[in-house]
Order: sequence, then C-alpha cells, then structure tokens
Amino acid sequence: MTNVGCGKKKKSALFVCLGNICRSPMAEGICLDLIKKKGLEDKWIVDSAAVASFHIGKSPDKRAMATLARHGIKDYEHKVRQFNTFAEEQLDLMNLRRNVKTKSVVEYLGRYDPDGVLIVPDPFYSHGMQMFEKKMPGFDSRIMYLVMRSDLITDLKWSIGAVVAQAAHAATACVWTFREDNEVMEYMKDISHLRKVTLKVPNESELRNVEKRLQDSNVDYYLWTEDSMAVCIALKPQFRSSVEQHVKHLKLF
Repeated sequence: MTNVGCGKKKKSALFVCLGNICRSPMAEGICLDLIKKKGLEDKWIVDSAAVASFHIGKSPDKRAMATLARHGIKDYEHKVRQFNTFAEEQLDLMNLRRNVKTKSVVEYLGRYDPDGVLIVPDPFYSHGMQMFEKKMPGFDSRIMYLVMRSDLITDLKWSIGAVVAQAAHAATACVWTFREDNEVMEYMKDISHLRKVTLKVPNESELRNVEKRLQDSNVDYYLWTEDSMAVCIALKPQFRSSVEQHVKHLKLF
C-alpha cells in the first residue's frame, strides 16, 4: 500500500472487516468518493481487506454495491482479499469495522459514530437493504434545499418572520405534494433530523432561472407563490449527492 516510483510517498488507508464483502468495501468506496470530490487522488491510496478467507476473489455483496450506487457511488469496483501483516507495516491508517486481534490497529471506525456504537454491526445476515442503508454516513443524508429570494427583505421590506413563514409554507407544500415518494417517506421517518439548507437568489427573475434549471434536469420541486409572486422553491428531499450539483452555485441565505 505504498506508492512506488514517486518522489513523495502517498498516505495509505485500509478498511478491515470479517469477510470484506459488506462493511469494509462500503467504507472504502465512500472514502474513495470523498477523496475524488476533494481532488486528493494523488495523495491517498485506499483499500479494504478481510480478516477471514471466506470470500477471497469474489465481488462485494450486491446489496452493498446497490446501496453505494443509490448514494451516487457507481464507479467503485473491488475483489475480496485477505489482510496480511506485510500490508499492515505499510499503512498510515487502518480502520476496523469489527473487533479483531491485530497488533497495529490505529482506531475503530465506529469511534466516529455520533451514537457511540464502536463496532459497526454486520449487515450480511439481514434481509433487504435497511441495514446496508444504516451503514451510510450522515454526510450523504437526505436533505431538502430551499431557495428563497433575498430581495423580499432588502427591497420589499418583508419582516424576517414573514420570510420564514414563506419558507415553511414551501417546505410543507413540497412534502405534501410528494408524500408518496419513497425518498420523502424515508426523509420523514427520521423526524429528529429533518435536514434543510436555505439558499438565496437576489430576485424573482433568478428564482425562475433556478426553476428552469431544475426542470431541465428533471429535479422534483415545489414553487411557492404569494399573491401571484414566486417567492420560494423547495426541492424534494433527496440524498445530498444526487441533488447538490443543481444548487451548489447558490449562497446560503
């Protein structure tokens, strides 16, 4: 896991679990995706491996790959291999997803779990996709974006309370409109984490431009109007990775 033929050694990380078909390849895929998004491909080597030899040479569990794909990670490929002590000596960082006896463990990945679950449970023996979805970190949670006109305050002199009310109307109308959509139903299940981000545009014309881009990209949304005037757009709750590209040019309200 060292970089050969380069003047500067790359940092390396290995994710390890029992069979290398569920937890550790998902962690590898997520890590590679984050590295790619941050433009750090030339600085890191990332891999995953198994403690046991049950599945050597096979591909990861189909449910793990499908879960990654649902979160926008569609180009990840892997063949199971077994961890060995030679590789251990070359690592800068090793994250374990189960409790195993190896002498140079840096830390458990579960250490970063906000719920304090140190050992990541094995989803292999579960039925369906629910346990695999639970393994995805919060950075790609379902989220609702709201796009609000800033001129409502600066030019039209609306109060903050009135603007907040319009955003609430838009969000409620959007959730109700798409209430039978699977993504919305999953979003509403976690009622203590209804993640929202409010962005701004300078005027109604720019709000309409955002609407046009969403239409062209087949992104579901609800346009809230007040007195025949467009004031706010609420995007249907979806995974951040699948929708943020359409609004990343906008600034926070």
